[in-house]
Amino acid sequence: MAGVKQHFLPRFLLKGFFSKVEGHKTFVWQFQKDVSPLEVSIRDTGHSQKFYGRQGVGSLDELITTKENNGYSASVERTRGNRKLSPGDEGTLVEFVHSLALRTRSLRETLEDGFQAILDEYCPSFTNATTARQWLLTQLEEPNPFSQQWFTDFFNHKRELPNHQQERSLKKHECEHLKDFFKRAPDKNILELVTIYQTTVKKVSAQVSSTTKKSHNNILRKVFDQKGAHPTRRFQIYRQLQWRVQSLDSGSLILGDIAVLQVERDSGRIYPAFDGGMVDFILLPLSHDLLCIGPASNAGKLPSLNEINCNSAELSRQSL
Repeated sequence: MAGVKQHFLPRFLLKGFFSKVEGHKTFVWQFQKDVSPLEVSIRDTGHSQKFYGRQGVGSLDELITTKENNGYSASVERTRGNRKLSPGDEGTLVEFVHSLALRTRSLRETLEDGFQAILDEYCPSFTNATTARQWLLTQLEEPNPFSQQWFTDFFNHKRELPNHQQERSLKKHECEHLKDFFKRAPDKNILELVTIYQTTVKKVSAQVSSTTKKSHNNILRKVFDQKGAHPTRRFQIYRQLQWRVQSLDSGSLILGDIAVLQVERDSGRIYPAFDGGMVDFILLPLSHDLLCIGPASNAGKLPSLNEINCNSAELSRQSL
């Protein structure tokens, strides 16, 4: 994985779904929505340019590559070869499944979409001063993080505040004056204030992609750079599942770019493992005929092969 092409789907996992091998190149079929199927090298799929950021010593890219080379890939290969999960490989494979659920491009895009939706909610458009005036008054009573910062910057700009107690006192006093100003100010002034606020939020919006990438990679570094206790509660849940592998007919399984699927205990719904919820099964196709399964102790019936494949395809942004 090390280099500019950084895989969120490891090549050693993709090898389990190969269609042909030519020399040193291994190929898989790639199915994208509204595009004809294409046979591609595993080097050229399941990746994004600098997905984990910079390369080199100490980088997240190097950290993940080291984990893959020193444990993950060997455990997956042995499990495929033995067609069963040995006690010696279970811990490493569970760790791999957990990390794979968190490192997908789909999770990053979901985080980005959610952050953008919040910004859109915080940055409404107004067609007249009356609605803008009412919105400003609402922000004084129930401020969101952006309006709160906006008001704080406004107060701090007016006066230098020696301490937090005086700041809180002044803000309370100033808010009463602002409330009166918002009620009485000319329409032109109100619209100017809203425009300034919207400009502030839009500047943040322009940085959503880079901010999300940084935040996601910070999470991944904590997951891969384990020093002491594992950083997520979900990993502890994964460790308590009763892991096994199940052989299927040749050519049965597909792999989507949301590689790890979760079956919800109560509803039986299948969705990405990073969505949370109560675990019934965790599922990861290891090859075209081998499925890694992590059921809870009181899990219900395993979904059908058709249900697993359909959800793997439907949930993926780019199916493989």
